Amino acid sequence: MDNKEYLNEENYQKANKKVNKIGTILLVIGVLMVVSAIIIFIVFLGILKKPALASIGGPLLVFGLGFAGFGGQAKFLGHAREINAYMTQQRMPVAKEGVEKMAPSMGVAAKEIAKGVKEGLKEEEK
Repeated sequence: MDNKEYLNEENYQKANKKVNKIGTILLVIGVLMVVSAIIIFIVFLGILKKPALASIGGPLLVFGLGFAGFGGQAKFLGHAREINAYMTQQRMPVAKEGVEKMAPSMGVAAKEIAKGVKEGLKEEEK
């Protein structure tokens, strides 16, 4: 019988590994394309002064930036769990301090609400 459960650690690790691998590949291809485009611009426009051959660099640069962007995004998605954990760690002390400072006020408010409910129930009984 096939396991159709999507939210388990094994499936997460498999998918995460694929996303990271794809992200790395796209990022490397994109960076290589951008570097190649820059080299083409420097060599053909600067040194050899052949603008016709330098026209290859434009599309190469655009596609390279696209690949690098998608690769970076995939790497970001592949590390989303770690990023969320880090951000939560940064917020926890502030949230804890807020709860500690609000607790007395919330206790007073809860006491007042309980008094109001108790009075309402007494009036209803009469």
